[in-house]
Amino acid sequence: MASRRYTVVVTSFALLTISNYSVTWESRRIHEHSFLTFVILLFIIGSIFSLLSKVLARYFQNRYGDFEAIPLDDGEDDEPSDPDKRDIPGKYVGVTPLGARARRHIFYLTIACIVSRVEIQRRIVDDFQCTRPGVEITLLPLLIAAYDFLVLQRHYVNDRDYDTIDNNVFDDIYDYFTFSRGRYLIPTFLFSYGVFLLASCTSQSTYICYSSGGHGRTIASFQLFGTILDAVIIIAVTEMLRDTHDGPRRLQIIASLSLTSATVLTLAATSVFILKGKHTAMAAQPNSLYIWAAIIDCLVCAAVLLCSIYVLNDFQPLALVNTFMFLCLYPNLVSSAWSSLAAYPPYSTSAKTIGFLLFFGGFIISTHTYKVSEPLTNFSRRIPLWIQVLVMMLSVVIEGIFLSRSKVIGFSPVDFLMYNARIDSDHWLKQASSSNSLDVAVAEYQSKYRRAPPPNFDKWFAFAQERDALIIDDYDQMEKDLLPFWGLEPAVIRDRTTIQHPECDIAGIIIRGGRAQADSPCSQDTSWVADDTVEMINAFAQWLPDMNIGVNTKVTPQVAMSRKTINSLRREHYAESPSAGQFNKSFSPNADPAWKELDLERQAQWSASPTVQHKGSSYRSRYEEIESMVCPSHSRMRKRRGWNVRDFCASCTRPHSLGAFVQKWRLAADICHQPDLAAFHSFHMAQSTPSSTGYSHDTLVPLFSRSKSHGYSDIVFPGPGDYIKPTQNISGYESFVEKETALFWRGAAESTAGGVSWQGNQQQRLVNLATNYTGAIPMLLPYAANKLAYESIPAAKLGGRLHLNIGFTNITQCGGDSCAKQAKEFGILPEADPEEHLQYKYVLDLDSTGPSGNFIPFLQSDSLPFRSSIFRSWYDDRVSAWLHFIPIDIRLNDLYATLAYFTGVKGKVKGRDVVMDAKEGQAAFIASQGRKWAEKVLRKEDAEIYFFRLLLEWGRIVDDNRDHIGFKFE
Repeated sequence: MASRRYTVVVTSFALLTISNYSVTWESRRIHEHSFLTFVILLFIIGSIFSLLSKVLARYFQNRYGDFEAIPLDDGEDDEPSDPDKRDIPGKYVGVTPLGARARRHIFYLTIACIVSRVEIQRRIVDDFQCTRPGVEITLLPLLIAAYDFLVLQRHYVNDRDYDTIDNNVFDDIYDYFTFSRGRYLIPTFLFSYGVFLLASCTSQSTYICYSSGGHGRTIASFQLFGTILDAVIIIAVTEMLRDTHDGPRRLQIIASLSLTSATVLTLAATSVFILKGKHTAMAAQPNSLYIWAAIIDCLVCAAVLLCSIYVLNDFQPLALVNTFMFLCLYPNLVSSAWSSLAAYPPYSTSAKTIGFLLFFGGFIISTHTYKVSEPLTNFSRRIPLWIQVLVMMLSVVIEGIFLSRSKVIGFSPVDFLMYNARIDSDHWLKQASSSNSLDVAVAEYQSKYRRAPPPNFDKWFAFAQERDALIIDDYDQMEKDLLPFWGLEPAVIRDRTTIQHPECDIAGIIIRGGRAQADSPCSQDTSWVADDTVEMINAFAQWLPDMNIGVNTKVTPQVAMSRKTINSLRREHYAESPSAGQFNKSFSPNADPAWKELDLERQAQWSASPTVQHKGSSYRSRYEEIESMVCPSHSRMRKRRGWNVRDFCASCTRPHSLGAFVQKWRLAADICHQPDLAAFHSFHMAQSTPSSTGYSHDTLVPLFSRSKSHGYSDIVFPGPGDYIKPTQNISGYESFVEKETALFWRGAAESTAGGVSWQGNQQQRLVNLATNYTGAIPMLLPYAANKLAYESIPAAKLGGRLHLNIGFTNITQCGGDSCAKQAKEFGILPEADPEEHLQYKYVLDLDSTGPSGNFIPFLQSDSLPFRSSIFRSWYDDRVSAWLHFIPIDIRLNDLYATLAYFTGVKGKVKGRDVVMDAKEGQAAFIASQGRKWAEKVLRKEDAEIYFFRLLLEWGRIVDDNRDHIGFKFE
């Protein structure tokens, strides 16, 4: 009885652990270095099992004396006392044990298979986007079932008497399929086919699978060969353990296999490292987070394997494999069932419904067959009834959810989004421009920001009025940027403004006595940023206090702050503003210069080789090293790893999208709920390097930048070109209706440095989507009268129906054979005229490693801008998605559906004629609204007004008397 309880306990532990890992699999770090993970796993299993075998052998020897075998089964003889077992008619006879030579050959074969499987898995993980969904979990049960039928069932003898007068034809059929040699083939086929149908319901991402040279077929072959190796390993281990009832001996066999395989893998990786250098699987130099996570997960895997070995006498290999596959899939189906009701992303409801029915039904049939036909069924015959009832009820609910899903929607999300955008924009403008006098502006400021305006606020207001500013009261972006600095002492801020290790990409601007001048950067390529900034400041510098500011000449932000640090600074920010009689109207005078002089000496070593401090270290992405700290610990980004680049992450887009379309533009750049963006934008994939400020990351440094992405604490200011230039003439542009109906984009392919795959860069994904994409595209199309439905349409069928003029004019910043591969994959188009985009109705603003800088010109062009960006600038609160431009998700899965709404589409979809009329009237309206709005609020004058107010606020923050100064009426 004790042995039976142990069987239930250890098997329950294994089942619960597998179920938990199946749900939390994507949060595990072990995917980051698959080769190293397997080596660690094999060493841990080998070490633990070797130690445990010796401990058990000594324990049994001390307790029982010399022994030949320690049974791991229930210790029962051929005539079990369990009444349930006496009724089992089947038994295995004539099973001959393996000889010593055969065992030795199988042992070496297993090691070869394990080593080969680890290397194949590494290659599969490295090109996971090229894998076929469900290959392994579909084929493995079938291969084990074939082995069971051809080998194990040859020794199965059915003693059941079929010639019973009480049997009817159904009883005979039941007996045949339950007790014949091939009794597991049909339920396993149903189970595997159900898994195949469920796997087919996933949507493909836009991550690129390199198509030239049959790369996709190669990875699919690796999947097939890897699955065969899995089956061989399972069968070989089963054969070696089948005749070994000695517990310590069983553990020693597994330990020897694991340690030998780990040693071979380590020696092979070391040899490759010596011969080819650092670019090997074992040279990744993972961080401590990965090491600890891998050790813990490998220990759990070792415990599960130990439990499996313990119950191996109770389960045949096929039952173990089917149970493992069921536990890997079923918890995920339960946890994601409710979200499956959504119409987007599209999938075949019939495939999912039938697939789940076959998957669950096949498993139940095979489990029942095993229960009634096998001689040893200790655990499977004693599953608690409440667990069986719970699983059945959950399955009925899940099947009901799948059946109740409807892909049809009654309205167009784009119409809804455009309508809401107009209402929201009107509401924002009303509160942003309500002040028509200084006293109203002061009252509005105090009400909104709970403090008095900064000194010289009246000068700023007059400056804005003289320039016919429309936006007076809403500067929330500025407030968010400056808020953390209230948590630092002014002296600390001033000290950090003097850059410790200045590089050429940080320019210093000195304001003294009402005049600004630049600390010229090293390079003439970046000096224009400082010069244009100084020119803008001097338009209002006479009302500014003395100060130094550091200006980031890069287009990308640099000041990344952890969530913990930034929240701490915000909690320590300024107290409530004093009453009018308690503060001064002017900035504090600087009798002695409170500012250190900017360090004009450039440290040659730092500037010449900013990555020298990382020499010999492995590649660490900016996302992995820096950006992972900006989100709370409970966020999806901290809990889930973005390793699955093959499948579209619908749960990542759901918080900011309405179906396929972006609903919350600002939230769409938030990485905290989108862990997959780590592999879908070159800014996130770029190598983590020391900040140009010279300070370590997570140090709040006052750096003024032209744009920033989520999690960065740079202070955004209007940089050169971030406004409509007064000299630019748009009167000669063609009107929207006269332009060509196509989406236009040209650019140079830029790749991230450090050897990171270019397949995830947004520019490459765009061109691939327009030219080589082989997956299905989600489209929102007419379905019935006044109804719409999402459909997955092969990209090849959309090529001639949606007009795209997209391509590369050059390929830069690539190394090795990457340039040749990209040129072959995408082709190169002739250089485009700088104003060629003016000929097209639809233009795309797409990030490179930073913002493109094209958005403002596109707004002016009277074309409709499509915008896909993670960067936000000073003007982003002023422009509205779906009213002034069209937002596109970073993944680009919504690009075709969005374009089709405006251009229309015609053709056959799954046997029915589809006609979706073009909405060029709405497109022309948005293009016109964007241009007119930009002419009102994105002028150079508006940029100057924003910058003037920003530096007034900044002058107060760095003032030692900041809590006691502010504007007040005389």
